[in-house]
Amino acid sequence: MGYRSDVVIRVKPSLIDSFQAMLKETGFDVCNDSSLPDRLVLNGVKWDDDRKDVNAVIAWMNNEDDLYFGCIILGEEYGDRDEYGSPLDLDIYVNQQIEVEGICEQH
Repeated sequence: MGYRSDVVIRVKPSLIDSFQAMLKETGFDVCNDSSLPDRLVLNGVKWDDDRKDVNAVIAWMNNEDDLYFGCIILGEEYGDRDEYGSPLDLDIYVNQQIEVEGICEQH
């Protein structure tokens, strides 16, 4: 099956046309909701450097101004995270939490 990642990219309105053109070239689909053309959300995708589509997305991000887009890529391994652009400015962030079975009461 291979290593999988979750990828979120979001762009400001001025980059939507360029963003969608790049996505069409790569074959990645934008969010299914047509009212949200400013984002790409991929879960469990093979995000490998040897893929042409992945390299095209990364090249596009490297050529754009960091202020106009944000991206976070989370790998399967703890701590495997890449960020491009300004994800926090576009409300993209990682939510880390601890889970445990059962209930523990505070004393």
